[in-house]
Amino acid sequence: GGSIFEDLFGGGRRGGGGRGQGASLRVNVTIPFREAVFGCTKTIDLKRHESCATCAGSGAKKGTKPKTCPLCHGHGVVRQGQGFFVVQTTCPQCGGRGQVVADPCNDCGGNGIKAEKVTIKVRIPAGVEDSSRLRVSGEGDAGRDNGPRGDLFVDIAVKDDEFFERHGDDVVCRVPVTYAQAALGAEIEVPTLDGKANMRIPAGTQPGEILRMRGQGVPARGGRRGDQL
Repeated sequence: GGSIFEDLFGGGRRGGGGRGQGASLRVNVTIPFREAVFGCTKTIDLKRHESCATCAGSGAKKGTKPKTCPLCHGHGVVRQGQGFFVVQTTCPQCGGRGQVVADPCNDCGGNGIKAEKVTIKVRIPAGVEDSSRLRVSGEGDAGRDNGPRGDLFVDIAVKDDEFFERHGDDVVCRVPVTYAQAALGAEIEVPTLDGKANMRIPAGTQPGEILRMRGQGVPARGGRRGDQL
């Protein structure tokens, strides 16, 4: 399988979540045409935030605990204003966590999460198309304060094939034949996605005519396959 390295601070796009929710990540994966047709498993290397094992995700040095934020009293937000006009903002003292760490963990600097290299396997389903985006739940960044992980979005690029072009669930293959084969009819060997196969050229076949090989195309829903043209 291919290997893609995703830089924590620039290569991957991240989308935030709610309080404690880990950020979502995005990677690009390029696969050969036939792997897109039949599906495959790709190994992906990336950097993402993991829960700090030293402090068990609390951000506090071992033997200590975070304390309730004295400014927001654990709510993570503060309200300012008078009368009808009240503005609610993220607490500037705890950053919305509702807790403050007086004695931070040395490994994660009090964040409770830290950047680490990981390797994961992602299953690419059969029949995936070029420019598709797959969502892999729970493979994004770890959340703060042991919150839920974000997701990983995999953008798929499919390489062109030497013989085949995709048209929906069908594949098109252009095959040269001689004048005599087209005029008199013949049986020729043609490439298919499953290997080589024999195909009958009817007598009187015209240049550019389309012949159909049923069930030799791209796997579709319901277990059926498209055709090869």
